[in-house]
Amino acid sequence: MLYQHLGVAQKLYHIARPHFVSIRKKNVVGTCCFCERDFRGTTGFYVRYFAFHSSFQLKETPSLHVRKKSSALRTEILELLSGKGLLPDANKTFFHYAYVDPRNPRSARLCEEFGFIPVRQYTTRLFSRLWPKLHHKLNVKQLLAADERIRTLLATFYRDYNHVSFENLSKTYYYVENEAGEIIAGVQVNPDAWRILTLPGLNGNMLLNVFDRMPLLSRLLSKRFRFLAVEGIYYREGKEHVFEQLLETLLHQHSLHTAIMVMDTASSLYRLTQQINLGLLAKISPEIHGHVIARYHGTDEAFVAVFPFMIFLEFFGS
Repeated sequence: MLYQHLGVAQKLYHIARPHFVSIRKKNVVGTCCFCERDFRGTTGFYVRYFAFHSSFQLKETPSLHVRKKSSALRTEILELLSGKGLLPDANKTFFHYAYVDPRNPRSARLCEEFGFIPVRQYTTRLFSRLWPKLHHKLNVKQLLAADERIRTLLATFYRDYNHVSFENLSKTYYYVENEAGEIIAGVQVNPDAWRILTLPGLNGNMLLNVFDRMPLLSRLLSKRFRFLAVEGIYYREGKEHVFEQLLETLLHQHSLHTAIMVMDTASSLYRLTQQINLGLLAKISPEIHGHVIARYHGTDEAFVAVFPFMIFLEFFGS
């Protein structure tokens, strides 16, 4: 899937603890952001906004065979990945991580060359409704996601996930309670938009063109794609249908028709999406998979993922 984020200019001002690195040749020809995060006392750097000017991009498909090269630029990049310029103490334990499409040979080669390895697999799940229903009986309530009640709830829910960040959970959190006043389903949703250039699969681009040209179907998917980004999912076991109704209600309230959930394929969240009705888009479009890749510095084997890897994905952030 190839797409362009819309509204990046606004998001840049809300990134927590960013470290921007640029390559200049008179003007900026390449840039990358290392977002600093804390994971149970270990620093993690989320690598995002990696981009080069088109004139500096390879035009041909590179060989997947990595040949060791040396240059001043590669040396600087390796020093950066070793903590120089990012941390006051380069010997500190930390790691870098990113999300990549393994079908992109340029990304695969670059990641391998600089010592990144796949550690988990994530997937994108689409939840869609042509006519989203407002479920009045739910009595949806709201709190700020930063509220202590919500933070405690989510910290308990994700206690078996060894990489969790709540950096993006700062807006309105929508939730549903039972008669005893206990939260049984909740979520934060962020309206977002992409300009979709291509879709994966043999029929991906045909599907995109058909939906884009048909007024009814374009509600679900179009080249200028508007959707709800879903974060901070919570549900009590046995209440999966309540979460489904909550998400449909929020689509109705935001006048949108599609929501996107990103999750580890080995996690309980993935099993949740197999227990609810995701709607038309999920039935006719292929699941999009990618790799979570990481490069560790000074971490021991116990730190490397043994539980599902979960991060509230930053490209859906504020």
